[in-house]
Amino acid sequence: KANFGQWPASFADVASVAAMREAAVNLLADGLGEQIPFASRTTIEQAAGGIVTAAERRLLDQMRTDNAAN
Repeated sequence: KANFGQWPASFADVASVAAMREAAVNLLADGLGEQIPFASRTTIEQAAGGIVTAAERRLLDQMRTDNAAN
């Protein structure tokens, strides 16, 4: 949790998550690059970033829901 018991607006606000996010984007981009060899690396990284952002958002929403139940 962020200061004063408030959840951050996104995981981008949590500095310790940055390295994990970068690793996840790179891992997904590498996998997508193998499946779509004609796409540029930039396009693949943007797609991977979108997937990771959606997953982060879903996880953060679930954490908020779980916390509200307590």
